[in-house]
Amino acid sequence: MQPIPVPEPRLHSIRTPEGIVIDFEVAPLGARLRALLIDLAIVFLATAGLQVVATPLALGWLGLLAGFLLQNLYFLYCEASLGGRTVGKSLARLRVLSRNGGPLTPDAVLARNVTRSFELFLPLVALFAPQTLIPGAPKWAAVLAFVWIFAFTSLPLFNRDRLRCGDLAAGTLVVREPEDRATLYN
Repeated sequence: MQPIPVPEPRLHSIRTPEGIVIDFEVAPLGARLRALLIDLAIVFLATAGLQVVATPLALGWLGLLAGFLLQNLYFLYCEASLGGRTVGKSLARLRVLSRNGGPLTPDAVLARNVTRSFELFLPLVALFAPQTLIPGAPKWAAVLAFVWIFAFTSLPLFNRDRLRCGDLAAGTLVVREPEDRATLYN
């Protein structure tokens, strides 16, 4: 019986502005999915907690607004202030880098995270509650939403660096943290 071959990690070389080449392991899809699910759970639980507080006070609209803000600002805040990491990415030992070797800019963080709304959140609403987006939406709208989600979520399968639309728009790359974090800073 032959052992199951372990695929070699995909490497992406980044040349820093100083001319130093550093190889990073491109984040595996499973690790990216795990990080996203952790982050979505945090956002969901925080939103649910706000709804529980706001609803008895007849401020249900405030809970919805807070949920929208949490959904959008959580990723922006974490990646901009935690060195390209969210809580989920930290637990999965991942981080976002600029593909050109420069610093991760606020514009890049904004571009990759605004794109997530169009890649994931909007089509999920269209899939599970099409009447919310378009009252009187036909049944085939859910099928269209499924195709939309499938097209966007499968994009990382078709490029070497496993880039999603947000990464393509922002010029970013999600990588596995090196065992020795000093590698990033020396």
